[in-house]
Amino acid sequence: MLVIKDVKMQFKKNDDFILKGINLNLPDKGLICIVGESGSGKSTLLNIIAGFIRPTSGKVLYNNRDITKLKKWELNSYHQHILGFIHQNYNNLNYLNVLENVCLKNNNKDITPILEKLKILKIKKKKVNKLSGGEQQRVAIARTIVSKSEFILADEPTGSLDSKTGIKIMDILKEESLNKLVIVITHNENHAKTYADRIITMQDGSIIDDTNSRKMEPSHKTFKFAKKGIKLSKILNIVKNNLVSKIKRNILTTIAFSVGLITLLLVLGISSGFNAALDREERESLSQYPLYISRSSRDIGKELQNIISPKQEDTSNQVNIVDSNHKNVINKDYLKHVEKIKDSTSSIEYTYNINGIYARTIENNEEFYKNVELIKGNKISNKNEVLILLDSNNAINESFINYLKLDKKSVSYDKLLGKTFKIKKNKYKIVGIVKGTEDSFYTEASGTLFSSDNFKDLIPLEIYIYPKDYQNKEIIKQHLDTYKSVAYTDYSTTFKDMSKTIMQAITVVLIAFSSISLFVSTIMIAIITYISVMERTKEIGILKSLGYKNRDIKIIFYLENIFIAITSTVLSLIITYAISIPINDILNHYTGMTNILILTLKNTEYILCLSIIISLIGSFMPIRRIKKYNIIDTLRYE
Repeated sequence: MLVIKDVKMQFKKNDDFILKGINLNLPDKGLICIVGESGSGKSTLLNIIAGFIRPTSGKVLYNNRDITKLKKWELNSYHQHILGFIHQNYNNLNYLNVLENVCLKNNNKDITPILEKLKILKIKKKKVNKLSGGEQQRVAIARTIVSKSEFILADEPTGSLDSKTGIKIMDILKEESLNKLVIVITHNENHAKTYADRIITMQDGSIIDDTNSRKMEPSHKTFKFAKKGIKLSKILNIVKNNLVSKIKRNILTTIAFSVGLITLLLVLGISSGFNAALDREERESLSQYPLYISRSSRDIGKELQNIISPKQEDTSNQVNIVDSNHKNVINKDYLKHVEKIKDSTSSIEYTYNINGIYARTIENNEEFYKNVELIKGNKISNKNEVLILLDSNNAINESFINYLKLDKKSVSYDKLLGKTFKIKKNKYKIVGIVKGTEDSFYTEASGTLFSSDNFKDLIPLEIYIYPKDYQNKEIIKQHLDTYKSVAYTDYSTTFKDMSKTIMQAITVVLIAFSSISLFVSTIMIAIITYISVMERTKEIGILKSLGYKNRDIKIIFYLENIFIAITSTVLSLIITYAISIPINDILNHYTGMTNILILTLKNTEYILCLSIIISLIGSFMPIRRIKKYNIIDTLRYE
């Protein structure tokens, strides 16, 4: 039972009242027509009963619940489950077909009989913007019927239809009124007299005539509003169809959004690829570089870090203290500790300063000769033979030439070969001249190379430990770490960390530049979303009138932008992968490193998350406007 108690309506203060105290008792079923001239307040009364607007004063009671005081979620439930509203101008969503429009609310399982009865079954897959006015109105009626609403409000349902179609519509409404209350606003007096069980006439905001105004027994019915909302499948269907309907715009948006993502992918791809290449280089080549131990240890990595990114400290009123180098105590005990990992090494070399001569002992084996090139002479065949190691500039320390008493202005290979000298009463002979091979640790080293059988009774200045491979290197490092008082330098790790630190600095700069394009993308998303909200203002009103919550409508817009973000990410990945092939070829040509630009799963996930976040941030402010839209204003929006 619907009871209207002293309802008054004034849109603005000091304006005349549109409704001047309306009182009505309406039954649970039957067809009631409200007639009157334009401006008499008919539509305003209907919108108040529908809960689209609140009256200035008075009550609208449906089964003893005041519609004017419902909470938001209760009003949504009222629109979705109780009220069926048929608008004069149909209010269908043009980008949906007939069936999808009919099923905008939660519908019955089998709606075929209803579609057949309304003669729209054969056109159920047709877009509604291709239909005639009568067909569109029947779609709106079908939507109301299948939603199982408890009563129906119809605002001029035949106003824009031809007489033949109008009669068909009224026949349908009359049939519905046999089981529920149907209230129809109409200017057609013939329709009212033919179909209405009761005619209410309004003029200047008041009821001036009521053909059946007898008092009714008060209803004792009560009900609870269902909290069940719109199905997610319907929301997803709206998202899908709207994206398809604006396919050209969405493609352009996707391409524009992809530009910033591609830039960032390239930066991250090169950074990841470069670091991966360094790790690969360390395992394959740099692992051959020695672990270095000397009496004075230096943290080269830390020093490099301080050079690249020095700490910004206020030193105006204090003196900074420079850390002293760690002093390693190399003794017989430590040398025994080092010898324990000999099985994991290709060689262990020691250097000594004997009478001013910088002497380096080597393992006289094939592994050593793989890292050097014999320029002239022979390999060492006994412990009293020596090799001269030249650096990449064919240079050697001046002090050794002076020790040999050779003319510094003219030192040839022939003058060195066969030259003999003494160290601690032991006589040595130079038998060969070598240089480090390319990428070998010996490339920039120079000096005299002795067999490892020499100087075993002395404590070395330096120790060079050459691992067999990367796995053995890790074993060696774990063993050396157990001797806490002596620190070592890992040349390959230091080189790798140095390169990674430099690459990180470059990456940060490049990301900062690429972020500009992402900022532009955020603004672009915001503008496009704002335009979309404005364009779809009437659609928002239609959905609200059908019981869609503000949250449901916001989700529609957010999902559309998230889909564009995901599509942009996929497009960016495809394009970046395509251009990575020639880029890698170019970088390989100039650096000799392979696969410098790679797309990692981590970077892909990062870009995907970032694109979604950007789309949500760009959408946030425009979508917030949705909750400010009221149903009446949005339905009137053109």
